[in-house]
Amino acid sequence: MASSKRSRSTTLDEATARPARDPPSSSIRPPFLNSDKGFGRIPPELRLEILSHFPSIDGTMAIPSGRRTGERLSRKRRSEVVLVNGGVPLSYLERKDTLRALSETCSDYRGIFHPILWESLDICFPARTPGSQTQPLEPFYKSIGEAMLRKCNGLLLNKDLAAMVWTVNVIFTRHKMEQSIPAFARCLRLMPNLQTVHVLDANPQMPKVIKSAFDSTVPLSSVRTVIIPGTCHELLKCCPGAETVWCNQGTGQKLVTVIRLYCKQVTEVRGFRCEENANAMKSLVNGIPNIEILELSAPLSEEVLGLLSTLKQLSRVDIIVPREGAELEDVAIQRTIEGLRSILNKGSVTKERHLRVVPRPEALSASGAVTRRTTCVNAASTV
Repeated sequence: MASSKRSRSTTLDEATARPARDPPSSSIRPPFLNSDKGFGRIPPELRLEILSHFPSIDGTMAIPSGRRTGERLSRKRRSEVVLVNGGVPLSYLERKDTLRALSETCSDYRGIFHPILWESLDICFPARTPGSQTQPLEPFYKSIGEAMLRKCNGLLLNKDLAAMVWTVNVIFTRHKMEQSIPAFARCLRLMPNLQTVHVLDANPQMPKVIKSAFDSTVPLSSVRTVIIPGTCHELLKCCPGAETVWCNQGTGQKLVTVIRLYCKQVTEVRGFRCEENANAMKSLVNGIPNIEILELSAPLSEEVLGLLSTLKQLSRVDIIVPREGAELEDVAIQRTIEGLRSILNKGSVTKERHLRVVPRPEALSASGAVTRRTTCVNAASTV
């Protein structure tokens, strides 16, 4: 009995001591990788081209004209506007939903699509009803306020995700704004690659809260494009490196003052309604003398055209007309175009100079948000 145990142990020891044989070459199979299959084989530029066909938020999305006049709305009128402008249409979530689904397919796809998913942080959608991808669940101002708190607190705990964000699209609502706006400000400071801050809408009560939340001594140095309502001028103070400033609500007079004092590198200005008042235009020209790209609404007075002639760096003007083809029918608009053409012709000969005629934005029927048409009435042309 003892001898059988010794022989068995000896056999096991010998087997353990023997070097393992390599498996036959025919049995070796390469690991299954999705990086060289399906979307993994598509060049990056082609993937981005496919994604560009999904509706996405960009700088041309603004607020209905009724909110941009700067008028003080009655309580009844404001409630009507809120019902119409209930955040960005939920159809704009299709791109995010697709990217999230692809990034959760496998580890290879996650490496491709997860960074694209987090290139933008969107806090501007109403909550969706369970089981429905299109119907909002609750009042938009409440769901967006809760979303801001939830997402900002999450990013504060996940700095790796915050580092992926390049663009922030947000709506400032009055819901818990004393907690959500400071959290939002702390979150932005954790984004070293942040390039664009886009505030689609802001409650009129925001200026004091924004001033207390954003400290100009702690700048957002990486931000180059700021698209905000005029009431968010305190936010602009924190962006000394801004090169492009769009005003999507109000006349933008307070923004001009901030740019003159805090943002010395601004060269592109859009949405400022300074053409309606010669004094306002004079303030713009004197406060931002290095303007290279300017957007204005036609027609312009002779006095305003005279002020524009002092902008030595001006190389491109986008002139907004009331409707498509208006520049062919309105004599005043034709005079404005000829005057701008003359100003640009006298500018620097080392830069290309362009004059574009663009029809006024058209409202989206679903939500009241506005998207500026990128197709000009006339093709962008060198003067």
